[in-house]
Amino acid sequence: MKISWTPTARQTYFKVLDFLSEAWTRREVENFIYKTEHAIAQIAEHPYMFKASKKKKSVRKSFITEHNRGLTARCKSNSSNDNKQQTGKELQVKG
Repeated sequence: MKISWTPTARQTYFKVLDFLSEAWTRREVENFIYKTEHAIAQIAEHPYMFKASKKKKSVRKSFITEHNRGLTARCKSNSSNDNKQQTGKELQVKG
């Protein structure tokens, strides 16, 4: 599955990392990176186990930490028949 970040999501993510680097230890920064990567991998692998947006059902929400609001990801299907199979899909991380 292709995973892409919107420019806003990428910018927000690096701002959070900068803040964590100033306010917390390297261990917390690495933990946040791991949790973010894990959440993206989980959404990519099993998007339907995450809460869907009320406005757009293709947008899924994942909680990262209590200090961060989490992330949203849009699952795009390359076919018109979306039967919950992961082949040929794209995951777009949104900020």
